[in-house]
Amino acid sequence: MKTLKLSAMLTLPVTVALAVPVLAGRVPPWAVGTFTGFGGSNRVQVELVVEGNGSVTMRSWRDGQQLESRGSMSDTRIDFSRESYYVSRRGSGIRITRASNTHDSVDLRRSSTFPGGGGSVPSWAVGTFAGRNSEGIPVELRIDANGAAVMYSWPGGNQRRSTGSYRNGMLKFPGASFTVSQLGANIRLTLVGDRSRYAELFRSAGSGGSGGSGGFGGSGGTGGSGGTRVPPSWAIGTFRGHGGSNNADIHLEIAEDGNVVMRSWRPDGKQFESRGRYQNGRLVFHENSYYIARRGSHIRISLVSNPRDYVDLDR
Repeated sequence: MKTLKLSAMLTLPVTVALAVPVLAGRVPPWAVGTFTGFGGSNRVQVELVVEGNGSVTMRSWRDGQQLESRGSMSDTRIDFSRESYYVSRRGSGIRITRASNTHDSVDLRRSSTFPGGGGSVPSWAVGTFAGRNSEGIPVELRIDANGAAVMYSWPGGNQRRSTGSYRNGMLKFPGASFTVSQLGANIRLTLVGDRSRYAELFRSAGSGGSGGSGGFGGSGGTGGSGGTRVPPSWAIGTFRGHGGSNNADIHLEIAEDGNVVMRSWRPDGKQFESRGRYQNGRLVFHENSYYIARRGSHIRISLVSNPRDYVDLDR
């Protein structure tokens, strides 16, 4: 599995690993929260989220790609599937140090406190959700048990990040508020004051790829399993189209059990085949993930790491 340099020698897995079981050790109160920093040899932005139950999510951004890894914290140690870090207190922030090389560390500052958080957050609203809004823009939302919320969106392919809070069925961000309703295992956000603007978001699976460099017509490898969902009826079948960044012919098969096969033929004569899974509104392969959306009688798939790279496929 490829790795991305996070600092001079600090590495972060590119693919999203299955969450490591939360260990029994106590998480110190000063380590609970959201921490951010910037630096390393590749000059990347890093966000680390540590929850009180020991769940940990690390995100980084490089060259327009968002990479994510999930793990757990016990006492002062964070464990991911392929790397571990020691955590120490630095004022109101923290320092994480790679266990396999204690000379490799990065300092992270605590993010600003979320206003108006707290209250009773229902269990169905806690977690990470992803999908598209009524304007077709990719959206990812995380709501913590303490009411803290972070929303990412990619209008025009450019990433935006907003911090806010959940309280009594309402999500509040600077300049916008949303009502939150349950849709089975998923949620729906509706903009206060304009019910025509909404987003239906699927609960994230917590596994599979979240980046990669293949693009359409590239080699996506083989997808992992875990957290799968049955695809909606409109997404089941065989679809064909042409386009994407590699100007490729695409043949996509989505089975009722969620198995996915994508074949592509590029203008240079190269043929690729990738196998993966449908997972909560995404097609997840080993190195790439794609949003899938209904467009009348056809579908649109767009690269998660670059939503401007998309192709429309006919049944």
